Amino acid sequence: MDESKLGKFVARTGFGQEGRLVTVVSNHFPLQVANQVVYHYDIEIEVLRAGGEQPTPQFIESIGIKRRGSGDSCCKRLRKLSYKINRMVIEELVRSNSMTQEQVFYGVIPVYDGQKNLYAVKPLTTIGTEPGLQKRLFVALSQANEMESKYAVNIQYAGHIDLNAVNLYYKRRATDIPSEAIQALDIILRHGPNLRHIPIGNSFYQSELESERQSLGSGRQLAFGHFQSVRPCMTGSMLVVDRTATAFYSGGNLISFVAQVLGGGKQAEHLLTIPSLRDYDRKRLERELKTLQIEVTHLNYRRRYRITGITQKPAQEVTFPWEREGDNRKMIRIPEYFQEEYSKILKYTNLPCIITGSANRKKYLPMEVCFLLPDQHIRKKLSNDQTATMIRTTASQKPAQRFNVIQDSIQSVINESKPYMREFGIQVKSQPMVVDARVLEAPDLVFRNMNVKPRDGVWNMEKKCLHEVVRLDNWIAVNFSTNVNDNEAKKFITELQNTANAIGMSIEEPVRVARVNNYKPKTLKGIFEKAKAACAALKMILFIIPNDDSLYQEIKLVGDVQIGVPTQCVVDKNVRRCNSSLLSNLLLKINTKLGGVNAIIGPKNTPSILKKRTMIIGADVTHPAPADRLSSSVSAVVGSMDSNHIRYHSSISIQSKSKQEMIRDLDVMMGELLNEYKLQNGQLPEHIIIYRDGVSEGQFEQVLDNEVRRLRFAFDAMKGNYSPKITFIVVQKRHHTRFMPAEESQGVGKFRNIPPGTTVDTDVVHPSDFDFFLCSHFGIQGTSRPTHYYVLWDDNKFSADELQKLTYYLCHTYARCTRSISVPAPVQYAHLAAYRARLHIIGIGGSESSGSDSRDSFESGKQKELHHNKTLNESIRIPRTLKNAMYFC
Repeated sequence: MDESKLGKFVARTGFGQEGRLVTVVSNHFPLQVANQVVYHYDIEIEVLRAGGEQPTPQFIESIGIKRRGSGDSCCKRLRKLSYKINRMVIEELVRSNSMTQEQVFYGVIPVYDGQKNLYAVKPLTTIGTEPGLQKRLFVALSQANEMESKYAVNIQYAGHIDLNAVNLYYKRRATDIPSEAIQALDIILRHGPNLRHIPIGNSFYQSELESERQSLGSGRQLAFGHFQSVRPCMTGSMLVVDRTATAFYSGGNLISFVAQVLGGGKQAEHLLTIPSLRDYDRKRLERELKTLQIEVTHLNYRRRYRITGITQKPAQEVTFPWEREGDNRKMIRIPEYFQEEYSKILKYTNLPCIITGSANRKKYLPMEVCFLLPDQHIRKKLSNDQTATMIRTTASQKPAQRFNVIQDSIQSVINESKPYMREFGIQVKSQPMVVDARVLEAPDLVFRNMNVKPRDGVWNMEKKCLHEVVRLDNWIAVNFSTNVNDNEAKKFITELQNTANAIGMSIEEPVRVARVNNYKPKTLKGIFEKAKAACAALKMILFIIPNDDSLYQEIKLVGDVQIGVPTQCVVDKNVRRCNSSLLSNLLLKINTKLGGVNAIIGPKNTPSILKKRTMIIGADVTHPAPADRLSSSVSAVVGSMDSNHIRYHSSISIQSKSKQEMIRDLDVMMGELLNEYKLQNGQLPEHIIIYRDGVSEGQFEQVLDNEVRRLRFAFDAMKGNYSPKITFIVVQKRHHTRFMPAEESQGVGKFRNIPPGTTVDTDVVHPSDFDFFLCSHFGIQGTSRPTHYYVLWDDNKFSADELQKLTYYLCHTYARCTRSISVPAPVQYAHLAAYRARLHIIGIGGSESSGSDSRDSFESGKQKELHHNKTLNESIRIPRTLKNAMYFC
């Protein structure tokens, strides 16, 4: 492995040839770019507070040119501003300063990204193109019934960008993609939608007043919008447009919102019937309200605040010192204050007050005088029911319907961007790119008694025997559900045994079928210990449980970590309906956890590299929700241990939450996998193929440099100058490229999606790097999302056909179901292992404070964090026997 090549991705050396040819429609729209130079300016906006008796005119220009950082005697800097305010400031600045030749924006239509970048087709008047010189301008904004705010805008020339560099690149007159020009094109085409819609990342949504939104319950709404991004592709620059969905808080009266959060849809009047909030409800409400913006209704002008908390006491018990003109200072309760000061009689005095302001200058507001501002994006995790509603709603559109919506969106983008496209010499074609694709043939799957060729990515277990089975004896069943009686539990076990016999697996009678009534949390370990006492060679415990996340989490914590016994949970409703498909899928999991093999790839389909000593790795990092400040990130790596690449060993590591995707302990985790491989096979692997999930394009180089070096550390720790050939492939699901069949007859299923095996490696892929799109699963509903594979490193020198077929075949080896999945099995296993680790952390109460009370007070935050993660890693360590048994299946 030549480390001098780090940071340079793998160049495409050819295209795939295998497979049945089909034509697909993409959501990529070609761009045409003129020979235009664009002038780039840095923008810095400060909010100001006028001092003394200085006037606040609508627009004031400073005299002369000032350097960055210079101040104004009558003003002082206060705070950083939101993108929305930034755009309003620049819009007013341009409007007010483009009327005469002497003004800065005369004769240009600039575009602005809402942060620091402004572009124009000519040098700005009085600023020009002299490096380091800065213009400082002032602007004031005032909206109806709002207090006026004053801002300073510092403008400084940053450089020029030749948009024609894009054309030169595609004419092969330049070797590097002109990233600055691509960024400028993106900002130009986003400027119009930015002014008219609510931007969330690269997506845009209409306001609550302009659109119909679907309620998700608890004061949350589902909103649809569109995504857009300029991408450099093989045949030219493209604008990718897609349909998107997200959740917002419902705007309106705060009391109504609180009723929805606490009462599950009950009316606001219901809140009057409770004396005060329970502590649990108060904390839940505070978590929901924190950081949201409100507007008060008791003043004769508009005033907005950001919620920092809610009071522990109800409004009728909250007091503060108050001094009325001519009276002595006294303590006054909130209801009395509002009646005396605003002649307002409060109704909901049993509810807490909203807290705003800093810790030193708190302000208390009764909830009933607060109006929750609309269009506030939800960054917190949705509930399971809300997530299910979102998925069900967003998956209801057939590909043809989705592409109709996309067509409407591209037309809106063109209409909203017309003046800016005309100004900068850009054209966007309204017809999407039509692409040639290939449908790869599915591999043969080898069962004990027959070979099977999946059809449209699906097969079944009828008349098939599992490839390698493990006899299930010495096992116990435990019933926690009051909805399943003893007879129903025994009937379920009998049906499970019968189905097992039909697929060649033997399940003996359980040693015991136990019922647990009145289960109390944190007592499960005793149940496991009794089970082990009753059955010395205990192989597995099967649990019948209600739909209870906390019980499931505790079962997995005790079974996986504390006792080291494989467990299988079955929700009570599935016990009662007990059909053959459900039982077969359950047995696939059980056989895998016991060490069996359900099916393997047929010999004639096995890629040549898999016939050598090869380890296939899946790697993933999962992060907590953005608003969750207490959780750590979990990295998981799994590696194949057998020649069929069906059995995987797992390694887990807890690391500090970070915006970076790096697996920080990859060298240690890889060392564990290599040692295990050698223990099981007698030798180390010659080839290592890594499928790395969860990396955005902006972090490709950083992940490659960091993680390939860590792999090298792991190899160096092995004896004998160990240096295997590695291939490092990023697996991306979070992208917005979509395809639909050009002819509906070429689609599959009720929704007529692209068939499993559909592969695209031309036209809409990277201009020069080795990447491809592969849809490996059958799209049951909605529009199938192809997976994007991007090769960052390749010592094994794969051809396009070899890597595409290997990847597609691995999508058929997932042990938990009888269908191909959307990513290679090891990637999904890494995801499952990371998710299981998160359950373990929750089970032990793994907050940031756990395990750190004994540390010295002078210890730095970083040291505490490292100690915390070390403690968590020790607390959720999995026994080796279970790591090899794929306990996470």
